[in-house]
Amino acid sequence: MPERIFRLVEVKPFYGNPSNSTFYDRIKRGLIPAPDVELGPQTPGWTEGLIERDQAAKRAAGRGLAGQFTKIRTDATEAR
Repeated sequence: MPERIFRLVEVKPFYGNPSNSTFYDRIKRGLIPAPDVELGPQTPGWTEGLIERDQAAKRAAGRGLAGQFTKIRTDATEAR
């Protein structure tokens, strides 16, 4: 099965749903991976594998939204 390709509106929620300018600023600063597929002349795409690897790396490092959500979920579960 071919790998899924996400468009901008589908990728932004993985990173806190920032504005477009903030999102692209974070790409420039290396905080979000750059698109790895070009769907059209002005249509970037991100492969599912790229997003999964980036989210896994952030969870492992304990930083970024992926790490925050894991910690919040763990804390909430332990509080019960």
